[in-house]
Amino acid sequence: MFDTPPPDPADHAEDFAHRYAYDLVAYCAVRMAELGIPERLHGTRDL
Repeated sequence: MFDTPPPDPADHAEDFAHRYAYDLVAYCAVRMAELGIPERLHGTRDL
């Protein structure tokens, strides 16, 4: 069962970011590869 989220929205956002950071980075890398974006551009700022 999932833990109850913190009552403060800012704490909840921080908890979510820490909990799912690795999964979100991994998903974004896969998606960028699917879109044909060169690996050297993964993680760069928008141009």
